[in-house]
Amino acid sequence: MVSLKNNLLENTIIVLWGDHGWHLGDHGQWAKHSNFEQATRSPLIIVDPDSKKDIVNSSPTESVDIFPTLTELTKIDAPDNLQGVSLVPLLNGKSKKVKNFAVSQYPRGRVMGYAIRDYRYR
Repeated sequence: MVSLKNNLLENTIIVLWGDHGWHLGDHGQWAKHSNFEQATRSPLIIVDPDSKKDIVNSSPTESVDIFPTLTELTKIDAPDNLQGVSLVPLLNGKSKKVKNFAVSQYPRGRVMGYAIRDYRYR
């Protein structure tokens, strides 16, 4: 295996995030995009060789948190105008959450819809 020979597992950050759900008639919709739970939840897995192993966390996060996390892990200066927050405290096991809630938004007609999700409520 090339990755084992070249020690790529020891110096590669892996980010895996998935697509969100599809409405199959639920909520009267046949669509992919909405602010309902099925369309806003997506898996996120980050593997950093320097972080603690086997940490599982269900804290609210957003896709905008991936970039600040990668900049911190790679020690690259992040731009000041980022909206997300670094998830490194979660990866290191130093914190159970880095934000109190996650926000999603999607327009419905001419009106912008918003949804807020915390660890317990939506």
